[in-house]
Amino acid sequence: MSTGLLNGTMGFYLASSILYGIHWAFKKDFIQKIAFSILSLGFAIETLSIIERWREAQRPPFSNIYESLVFFSWAVVFVYLIFKAIFKIDFLDFFVSISALLILNYSSFFDKSVEPLIPALRSNWLIFHVVVSFLGYAAFTLSFITSLLYFFKAKSKNPKRDPILLSLDEISYQSVVFGFPFLSLGILSGAIWAEQAWGSYWAWDPKETWSLITWFIYAAYLHLRFVMGWREARAAFISIIGFLSVIFTYLGVTYFLPGLHSYA
Repeated sequence: MSTGLLNGTMGFYLASSILYGIHWAFKKDFIQKIAFSILSLGFAIETLSIIERWREAQRPPFSNIYESLVFFSWAVVFVYLIFKAIFKIDFLDFFVSISALLILNYSSFFDKSVEPLIPALRSNWLIFHVVVSFLGYAAFTLSFITSLLYFFKAKSKNPKRDPILLSLDEISYQSVVFGFPFLSLGILSGAIWAEQAWGSYWAWDPKETWSLITWFIYAAYLHLRFVMGWREARAAFISIIGFLSVIFTYLGVTYFLPGLHSYA
């Protein structure tokens, strides 16, 4: 990916985060509108950087940690823009902007060189598997953010009466509802791809195992909410545990439990 484009993206995300902080301090709506415009511009530039990497590499830009982190950052903003349009929310703008910035900054520590796809990644399933998986991860990131905010706000407010807490609980829930089918499709497509690449749908590789653990955590979240009526603090706690499992599945397994998926 073009270093210049990504540096520009980080600059816009940083400027957006700063302006959102100023908006919080002075409650000026026009500052919030400028901040969102800058966030949107950063997203557009990041989109161009992904397209440019694809053109430069002559392959989908999803083959290593660096490329996947850039796409993860993009997906977080993309999913949030969908939620913002549907639910008319703006109280997460700062947190999404800073999250995208932190993910991009983390990506800068990894090798940016363009390499050909390793044989295991030369599959028509690559694009579908990566895209649906990271859309799920991005949605769970939103659920994680809103769950943390719920606990922070709940210290000083009455959870049963405060509309902000109820909104945080609802957005966290809707994020899981959005992300869970994508996670499921990611696991299913990964199994089909594994059979084509290695001759087995499921080999209990560490990443496969932790993906399944993550799936069960979010399945439990939805079950407990639908059947047992778990909401607010209890639901937020499970959401946080689920996201920690997501991060371990994505990054932790790569470093601590290498296996067939150790390249990403």
